[in-house]
Amino acid sequence: MQRVTIDDPAWLRAFPKRVAPLPDEWLVGLLLRCDEVNHWNSRTTFYLLKRTINLRGPWYIYRNLIVPHNIDLDVLARWLILPTSSLLATTYHEELVRCYGTTSPVSRLLTPGFSTRICPQCCDEKSLLMRNLMLPHIECCLKHHLKLARECQCGARLQLFSPDALPFTCDMCGLDWRKLPRIASDPKRIELEQQYLALYEFFLSQGTPEILKRAWQLAKVKLSDSRIRNGRYPTVDPSSPLPGPLVGPEPISESISVLVAGLVFFGLTPDDILTYDAPPPPYIEARTKEHYFFAVEVFPHSIVSKPYRDAFDHD
Repeated sequence: MQRVTIDDPAWLRAFPKRVAPLPDEWLVGLLLRCDEVNHWNSRTTFYLLKRTINLRGPWYIYRNLIVPHNIDLDVLARWLILPTSSLLATTYHEELVRCYGTTSPVSRLLTPGFSTRICPQCCDEKSLLMRNLMLPHIECCLKHHLKLARECQCGARLQLFSPDALPFTCDMCGLDWRKLPRIASDPKRIELEQQYLALYEFFLSQGTPEILKRAWQLAKVKLSDSRIRNGRYPTVDPSSPLPGPLVGPEPISESISVLVAGLVFFGLTPDDILTYDAPPPPYIEARTKEHYFFAVEVFPHSIVSKPYRDAFDHD
């Protein structure tokens, strides 16, 4: 394994060996492929990229990289001889800018946390980590119909970056992720996740502040109608197929992932959002309680086990 330092003049030039983003690739996967092709350890590219902004800063990383936190993609673009726009496309930065009407989106607008999971077949075929691995509720690869792996065969949780491991390997036993077992996904789970992905793709490709407002309003109206009809809020079955995990502090209530969970909870689709044109609920108190329901009830009940909860990394 070749070791490099921030003082190496090579960092002022392009990388010796370069990679370009694959279709729908996640920035983390691109950074790992940079390390792999240059025979570096699994955090070298990210670490040096982060240090170009803060030479004395800590080496810890933001594991999700939904938006480029404290890193300069212009520098990476220079190292790879690529347009910065092609690197932004490996994150959800531009999509969140449009959805929320802000120039500085934060990752919790999409999800309050992230748990590492990979498709062994995607890794085997192209060393590919898909961008939709960042999305909560996605637990299988819809291309290969395989369950996403969270743990190595040795029992260790998969870590995206480790100072003592090669890229795409377990930091405990060294097993190549490409050699992890392939486990077929339940067809019902695939069908459920297609509903989640349809909503995610709708918001991330067409979302605006107005569309998000309309979608939240629709979900809350459905919840209010259910409460009025049944005399209480609906019961969320702990054994329901709503996947997890997703728990966190109050800011999660504004996350697209929480909204998507609420819409799937009531079987709502993008067409329902686009055709919805009803007035908002009359009372602010009711709206607050119903907003709170999706963040506090739907998601915690979707956590199927304590190990899942422990495997969830918060920002």
